[in-house]
Amino acid sequence: MNRDLKIDGLKSLMIFLVVLGHIHGYNDYGLNVTRIIFSFHMPVFVFISGFLTPLHPSKEKKMAWLKHTFFIYLFAQIAHVVLGCILGKDLSWRMIICPEYALWYLLCLIYWRISVWTIFENKNDIFLLGCSVFLALLSCFVPLDSEFSFQRAFAFYPFFILGLVFKKRGLMSRMEKIHIWYAVIVLLIGLVIAYFLPWKYMPKNHCVSWMSLFARFVQSFLALCLCLSIIRLSRTRIFEKLAFGGQYTLWIYIGHTYLIRIFDNYFSIKLDLIGAIIMALLICFGIGLIAYGYMRVRNSQRKEPLTKQ
Repeated sequence: MNRDLKIDGLKSLMIFLVVLGHIHGYNDYGLNVTRIIFSFHMPVFVFISGFLTPLHPSKEKKMAWLKHTFFIYLFAQIAHVVLGCILGKDLSWRMIICPEYALWYLLCLIYWRISVWTIFENKNDIFLLGCSVFLALLSCFVPLDSEFSFQRAFAFYPFFILGLVFKKRGLMSRMEKIHIWYAVIVLLIGLVIAYFLPWKYMPKNHCVSWMSLFARFVQSFLALCLCLSIIRLSRTRIFEKLAFGGQYTLWIYIGHTYLIRIFDNYFSIKLDLIGAIIMALLICFGIGLIAYGYMRVRNSQRKEPLTKQ
C-alpha cells in the first residue's frame, strides 16, 4: 500500500515540534513557545497513531507488533537508566514503573492498540468515543501520575479513538472538502487562546480539585479544535514536501531524548529561539539520515539472497 505523503509530512512537522519542545532553557523572548506547542502537538500525534492503526489485523500480526514495540520500549528504557547512571542520576525503583523521558508514548500506544483490538473491537464508533471521553475525565481523580503512563494513557485516549474513527469512516477525504480558511481561522484563534491560558497542556498529573478537572476539559477541547484544524491544513500538497522525516519519527522520537540529556548535562550553551530551532532541525535531520541509511542497508541485505538464486 502506498504511503500517504501528507500524513508523513504532518508527522515530520509534529516530530520537529516535539524535539523543539524538549530543548530546555532557550530564550523565546516571552513568546511562550512551549505553551503553544504543547497545546496541540501530542494530540495530533496520538490522532495520527489512531488513524494508522490496522483495523482487523491477524492474531499473528498483533503479537508480532506487540513484541516488537515492547522490545523497543524495554531497550530504550534500560538505555535511559544506564545513561542516567553515567550522568550521575541516582537509581530508583520508580524507574521500573515510570517511563523515562518521552517513552510514555510507546507504553500508551501499546495500551491503546490492545484495547481497540480486544475490549473495544467491533464496538459502535459513538460508543467508543463516549467511553474514551468518560475514561479521560474519570481517570483524572485516580492518584496515579507518571506510573505506567497512567494519566497520559487516558487523557490522550479520545484523540487515538478519534483517529481510528476517521480511518473507519473515511473522514479524512471529507476534511478536504472543508474550506481551508475555516481551518486557518480556528487554528489562529486556538493558538491565541492557548497563549493566554494560565495552564500548559501537560496531562501527566491527576486532578486534585474540580477546578483542575475543568482545566483539563478546557485544554482537551482546545486541543481537539487545534488538532482538527491542523489535520485539515495537512491535506494540502505543501505537506508532501515534508514527507522525508515522517517515515522515521519513531527513530527521532526515541533518539532525540538521549542527545538532549547529554547536551543538557555537558554543555552550558544558552540558546535563543533561532538557535533552538536550528538545533531541533539538526537533530531531526541527523537521526533521520541515520535511520534512512540503516533501512537502505537492511533492505539491500534482504533482497540479496533473492538475486543470488
